[in-house]
Amino acid sequence: MISSIVLAAGQSTRFGRPKQLVTLQPILDNLAQSKIDEIVVVLGAHADEIRERIQFGKARTVINPDYANGMSTSIQAGLRAIDADAAMIVLADQPFVTPRTFDALIDEYRLRRGVIIPTFNGVRGNPVIVDRSLFAEMMTIRGDTGCRSIFGEHAVHLLPVDDRGVVQDIDTPADMPVADDLLETIVDLRRRRQPFAVATVVRAERPTSSKPGDKAIIAPDGTLNGWIGGSCAHDIVVRNALEALDEGIPRFLTLSTQEEPKRQGVIDVPMQCYSGGVLDVFIEPNLPRPHMVIVGHESVARALAEFSRTLQFHVTVSDDTIPPDASFVVVATHGRNDEEALEQAVKTDAPYIALVASPKRANTILQILRDRGVDVSRIKSPAGLDIGAQGAEEIALSIVAEIVQQRRAQKAPEKTVVEEAIDPICNMTVEIATAKFTTERDGRRYYFCCAHCLRTFEKAHVA
Repeated sequence: MISSIVLAAGQSTRFGRPKQLVTLQPILDNLAQSKIDEIVVVLGAHADEIRERIQFGKARTVINPDYANGMSTSIQAGLRAIDADAAMIVLADQPFVTPRTFDALIDEYRLRRGVIIPTFNGVRGNPVIVDRSLFAEMMTIRGDTGCRSIFGEHAVHLLPVDDRGVVQDIDTPADMPVADDLLETIVDLRRRRQPFAVATVVRAERPTSSKPGDKAIIAPDGTLNGWIGGSCAHDIVVRNALEALDEGIPRFLTLSTQEEPKRQGVIDVPMQCYSGGVLDVFIEPNLPRPHMVIVGHESVARALAEFSRTLQFHVTVSDDTIPPDASFVVVATHGRNDEEALEQAVKTDAPYIALVASPKRANTILQILRDRGVDVSRIKSPAGLDIGAQGAEEIALSIVAEIVQQRRAQKAPEKTVVEEAIDPICNMTVEIATAKFTTERDGRRYYFCCAHCLRTFEKAHVA
């Protein structure tokens, strides 16, 4: 068993306010998507506010009353709270470590034991995994010192990872890769499993009002939060962001008043409705992972959870509760709360609901549900493709294979046909239903991307 100890007791003096409110949620979300067995969060300063505003899920919290005496006291508070074969020490100021990196460290520990430290481009980072044999020594360290102070006399295994997050600390708001408020928005959207796109200005030539690094978040309803330029750039980026969300594929745009050299993979957009300059904008869609809900904790359920995490599903392992946003539900309880879990599952929109049980028991359960008036037509049993599976791992593999097969076979929803017009000044495409700038001339209505193009048109057509 490996427990993670998240050190979140600091006072955030350089950040200006409790940075745990910004950094802790993505850490907990990523740990929940990893193979870690247990999550323990050590709180100290601002504990009440953090508990009120952070969703801890199944993570446990412990209070370190001595947090002012340094990091060592938080490590020791965490160690006292666990009973595990190893501890993963996670820093609350490193919110960008991915679930894949957590899993790589865990796999490396199970292979080598001892101490596992990640490296990025040769630089040592965090989190680190420490074997239980070092716990007693870790209880002797003092002050604002991490557990690395005792590593010199023990076997240390360095694991190269392709994850800048292991060396990226957040000490001040200036360390944020996006503005503080935008990061909080991203954290909130991910927590609520909402789709969004992030647009980033990667190049800007004067006289544009944007600068490299400007960012914006675009919601599916077209709302833009942030800054990537004036009205013309705004409309172009929003339209392309919505299309990127539909396709699930990033886009790279060049917005320019002049013809730019053709580059593979770049969408060139002519701009004539602002003062000039060039903008390169990268748009990255962020779609929630399909939600795999596994009811049960026995061998099939554990193997299914591991396979699903490897395939980048959002995995929830439950005793009997089915979240309403479940994409796929597999009940594998070996006879505990089967009927209750399945009854909840059919109330969701999950396209796949399966029961792992023998044919005899499955028939009994389905009949019980029918007698209760439950529609069991969506419940599949036996679960999985017929591959002659034997043992928990192969059964889990057959279930994952069936889910992947069904997921890939689902047809993408047909796009709504949107009536559009061409701006006669800049030749941009304008959605007629939402156009803000229009005029009528000689019985014909014209549509414009911005007020500048409308004024230019009207000046040119003065009687």
